[in-house]
Amino acid sequence: MGKRAIAKANATLERLDKQAVTLERLDVLAQKGARLSEAGVAYDAIAARRDSANAFAENGVQYDFNDALELLYDETFGAPTVQEER
Repeated sequence: MGKRAIAKANATLERLDKQAVTLERLDVLAQKGARLSEAGVAYDAIAARRDSANAFAENGVQYDFNDALELLYDETFGAPTVQEER
């Protein structure tokens, strides 16, 4: 493999690494999604929150569904305190 191909492969791996979602984060998102669902929050509400956040985002920032779920969860149940995060 040439140096250029290796550099391209490394750049791709770096981008993928930044996009990776850990199993721990998936578990937390699933728990938060279940709690939102129990509170009567549907998929459409999370998607609408994502679209709303993206409408006001600046500098090329884009929120995905997981970001919107986190935002809506914090808005619904309050943001965790520093002690709760540990």
